[in-house]
Amino acid sequence: MINLFIIHSGNDSAHVLDEVVPSLLSNNDSINILLLGSEKYIERYKKVKDSLVNKENFTVNLTGNNWKKDSRKSISRANAVLVVVGNDIISKKDTIGYEVKYARKLGKLILLYKLNENIILPDFLKEVDQFTNRIRNIAEPSSLSFIRERLCNYDMGYYDIFSDNNKKSKDIKEDDINLIMDQYKMYQKTSEDLVARRQNVSSFYLTVNGSIITIASIIIGLIAYPQSLFIIIALGIFGIILDLSWMKLLEAYGSLNAAKMKVISLMEKQLPINVYDVEWKVMSDKLNKKKYVSFTDSEKRIPFIFSLIYTVVIAISIIALLLIYL
Repeated sequence: MINLFIIHSGNDSAHVLDEVVPSLLSNNDSINILLLGSEKYIERYKKVKDSLVNKENFTVNLTGNNWKKDSRKSISRANAVLVVVGNDIISKKDTIGYEVKYARKLGKLILLYKLNENIILPDFLKEVDQFTNRIRNIAEPSSLSFIRERLCNYDMGYYDIFSDNNKKSKDIKEDDINLIMDQYKMYQKTSEDLVARRQNVSSFYLTVNGSIITIASIIIGLIAYPQSLFIIIALGIFGIILDLSWMKLLEAYGSLNAAKMKVISLMEKQLPINVYDVEWKVMSDKLNKKKYVSFTDSEKRIPFIFSLIYTVVIAISIIALLLIYL
């Protein structure tokens, strides 16, 4: 069940109740709509609810004295937020703008539906693209049918791999298949190269950690006690910072590789067979009840162990210094 919170202007309440809610809930029991409304529309809310087949999937909470608190509570419950863009949207920065900002802060999926195609989106529904530094919409306005489909497939996600927005899977011809296959091979190689780079990074950090331990051993033998403890502590702190950086890099590589696998999976849907999807299903069947541990999680255990060792060594060294100087 996907909880959808609808943000709208009071002037658009009638349209939301008469068109948006019935359309999204039509023959659909996987979407639960949350609405924050005014008491003056209470009879209308009841009328709409009574007209629905799945009445339990429509919940209206009346606004109290603190609408911001009520709004935050509803947004927190929601998986996704639908912003109904009406003609007065530009003047709603302090209300709708506040709710959108809070939803984005919580990382909620944002969807836009324009009541009129000619409506210009305000600045609070736009953002700066972190890669191009260009201004773009926080989401592209969509039809209610697309929004309903997007919510029904919420867990799967939605990504369009076609550069031509008008191209659909059914329009793909043999020449397109050949081009997709060439791009598929090229993109698959970038995934393999990423794994190789991650292994090189891990080898580098293993070498540096080994060097730290070797240097610490030499210092213990060459420098008198307790002066050597200060250097051991400094090396331990350096090692912990190094391993934290290592773990962050592994997480970044893991996220990037997961994204590449998602794109490869989307490309395979346009090809005769889905190798990676089937491989995952086979592996999942073999694992059965056994918990699967990703390569990233497995690799992160190594820097964690090194960090733990450094922490213990630092703690012992500090205790030894305290016993000497206190």
